[in-house]
Amino acid sequence: GDRVDNDIRPAHQAGLHTALVRRGPWATIQWRTEEAEKLPTFRVESLLELSGLISQFNGSAR
Repeated sequence: GDRVDNDIRPAHQAGLHTALVRRGPWATIQWRTEEAEKLPTFRVESLLELSGLISQFNGSAR
């Protein structure tokens, strides 16, 4: 998601892995907050980065 308050925090509280995508005004505003740095499983500038990170994450979970 691109919002910590609406996307990342609720999903994290539900026990899901999350990705904060830095796009749009809210992600830009919230990007450097403590929550934005510690809650998401991944932080990406572009969705193009996400598949590689997920592959690495899944490989390290075994």
